[in-house]
Amino acid sequence: MKHTAKMKHTAKAAAALALGAALALLAGCTPASDSVSSPPASASSVPAASESAPASESTAGESAPVSSSYAAAPGPAYAMDELWSRLEAAGKVWMPAQPGEEWSSLNGFAYPVVAFSTRGDGGYQMEMYSAAGSGATSWVFAQSTRDETGAYHLTAEQTDTEGNATVYLDGCGDRLTLVLYEDGTLDLQMERPALHKTFVANERLYPLSGGYWEATALDEETAARVNEQADEYGQVALSNTEYWQAGGEVLPLRTWRAVTLEEAQGLVN
Repeated sequence: MKHTAKMKHTAKAAAALALGAALALLAGCTPASDSVSSPPASASSVPAASESAPASESTAGESAPVSSSYAAAPGPAYAMDELWSRLEAAGKVWMPAQPGEEWSSLNGFAYPVVAFSTRGDGGYQMEMYSAAGSGATSWVFAQSTRDETGAYHLTAEQTDTEGNATVYLDGCGDRLTLVLYEDGTLDLQMERPALHKTFVANERLYPLSGGYWEATALDEETAARVNEQADEYGQVALSNTEYWQAGGEVLPLRTWRAVTLEEAQGLVN
């Protein structure tokens, strides 16, 4: 069935500095007609993601079980900059509101936390890294849509795992669904479509890695075959510079709360 997608660490984080410039030249997604904000000049528009998934309610500072509906999601449709300002939470990071045993290994990270920031090129970034102190993956978004239940949908335009960059050409990036509640808790879920990834050599913009990956969506028939044939990383190699990536859950639906990194690290230790 679905495989958890894992990204290979093939270069150092310094290569990520060139990613904003590459995006202006390379990304080509179709604008969403019902977006609640305009994309920055350096990034392409993003279509709405898939239908919303279950969410949860909670009271401030307390853990909350996942409920069956987004119906309780409050408030007006915030513009992207206001939404991201709230998600940045005064420099805090986010951790699962119920940090059970599964938190020790999630999306390839040990005790992952999530942080939100606004990029210098005008994009919006979500970063996941280990509270234990290793690894990092970032997702870059340009705009969001918001459905009638209050759930936001965003599609990544690019990802970066320690310099291993991917640019999505047709709106096929990882699909994030989130609800930010008035009590400060956050429901978050992310899925990845099945992808065809091809390495593009570009030593000028990526001197350390030698290039970046371009991704396009696979058709349903090929995606089903990939799900059956994929290796432990959810991949089917086609050559040294080309492979298929199985679709699946990147982050399962979970309720998160803002904490200091020190608080998260204290729970790990």
